Amino acid sequence: MRLLSIITLLILLIIPTVNAQCQGNLRFVIEPTFAAPSSSVSPSVSELVNCDGTTVNFIQDSCSGTVVSYCTLVGGACEGTPFSVPPTSGAYTYYACGDGKETSLIYMVGHSSLPDFTWFGIIQIMFIASISFVFFKRK
Repeated sequence: MRLLSIITLLILLIIPTVNAQCQGNLRFVIEPTFAAPSSSVSPSVSELVNCDGTTVNFIQDSCSGTVVSYCTLVGGACEGTPFSVPPTSGAYTYYACGDGKETSLIYMVGHSSLPDFTWFGIIQIMFIASISFVFFKRK
C-alpha cells in the first residue's frame, strides 16, 4: 500500500513536466527600431513559459526561408545573434519561429522613425492651418 502511494506520487510529479508545452504570446523585437541599409541589428523574443531549451529561428519572408539569426530560450526569453539587414531601403518582413509558435514584424530599413519633413511640406501645413483658422474665425 505504501509502495503504491509512493509510485502514485512520483507519477503525479512527473506528468506535469512531461505535458508542459511551450506557452505564451511570443513578443518579437528587433533593435535598433530602424536601421540604415546593410547595418547590424539584434532580434529578441520574450514572454514565453515552459520553453527553455527551445531554439528560435529568425527568418526573413517566412518560417520556411533562410535563417538569418537564432537563439535558445532560457527563462522564456533570448536574444539572437546580430545579423545584417538588406542593402536596399524598404520594408522587410522577419519571422520568429520555434516550437510551433511564430510571429512576424515588418522592419523598416533606410527610414527613420519620424517622417521626413521638407520646408515645402512645413509651408503647406502652415498654409492649410492658416486657411482653416480664417475660415472658422469668420463664422
